[in-house]
Amino acid sequence: MSDRKVKKQEEDEDVSSEEEEEEQMVVEDGEEINIDFEGFSLCDHDHDGIKQLLVQQFSLSSEVNLSQLADALITQNFIGSILKQSEMPSIDEESDDGSAVDEVFALVTCYSLTRPKDELCDSLQKYLIQKCKESNASNETKQKFKQIMDTSTCDSDVNSRANCLGFVCNERFVNVPPQASLPMFQKLLDEILEAKKHKHRARFDFSHFLILAKTIHLSSSAMNGKSSAGEDLIFQNAEEEFFAEHALLNFDYKVHSQADDVTKTRRALLLERDGFEQALAKLTEHLTT
Repeated sequence: MSDRKVKKQEEDEDVSSEEEEEEQMVVEDGEEINIDFEGFSLCDHDHDGIKQLLVQQFSLSSEVNLSQLADALITQNFIGSILKQSEMPSIDEESDDGSAVDEVFALVTCYSLTRPKDELCDSLQKYLIQKCKESNASNETKQKFKQIMDTSTCDSDVNSRANCLGFVCNERFVNVPPQASLPMFQKLLDEILEAKKHKHRARFDFSHFLILAKTIHLSSSAMNGKSSAGEDLIFQNAEEEFFAEHALLNFDYKVHSQADDVTKTRRALLLERDGFEQALAKLTEHLTT
């Protein structure tokens, strides 16, 4: 894994948690350019941008209603953040309907699946269980995953659930570097701690977290003949490799195949709360030293 560094802010810098600015290097048309990003809470205006990022995670053919999921994430805007360009676009950069282009470059949030049964929660539960069932995971892994899902999701009495499961959405444009995700994850943990202090329709005292990591499997020919175990898997969001190392269990499922050497998949990572926090601590250490 390549070394990555984040730019440290000066101690006397007074920046709010919702409007923290950070300069990142992105690649556009083969050239590196500096862009100032700014963090915001989710709001109605960001619906289309959030949905676009969710499509990256689920694909358009998903059985989950992504517009409904985007709405749900916005409704619980006390959890999660998005990244947008600090400077508003000029009048020349308008969409077809005349509104200013205000793209969402990254999203980190957590949707509680331990909530009263509803259409969205039910579809997510069925989607995840079905993907695990269709995977090549061991029977032990499949049974363990289903047991945790059955004891943490969609019930009229959420307080009766033995576990509490948070579905983590971590998505960004491909040219946004992994450094951008670190302050968003750190902020997410703080927001979850605060949410636990208040009464909500859903529970936020998470015992487990679930991440759907975008992965690519390369064939031996694409690896120039290398076929050692573990060498053919690439995490498209590099920081998710840290979470994979602390996963309680995982399984892969295919999204779609390309004609030649690349198969795009998702690796579902189920982590216990301690494992999630340990992974974030390791990620923080890696990106700040």
